[in-house]
Amino acid sequence: SPASLLVVHLDPPDLEEWRARMEARGSRTDRPWFDSFCDAVGNLPVWAGAVRIDSSALPQDVVTQTVTALDSR
Repeated sequence: SPASLLVVHLDPPDLEEWRARMEARGSRTDRPWFDSFCDAVGNLPVWAGAVRIDSSALPQDVVTQTVTALDSR
């Protein structure tokens, strides 16, 4: 049988949450660099058939949603 394709896309959290997470990891968050970074990686087109996962959820919920999406195929 033909292979199937499952695309899982992590939607970014709101910008302030994203910035705080990156800052907590020691990543760069200075402006205007951070704004450019978010524009570059957060505004890409997503295939309409993708399973979208809310990355502002707790990590265990992100994993659960992803595994559920994989199991449903």
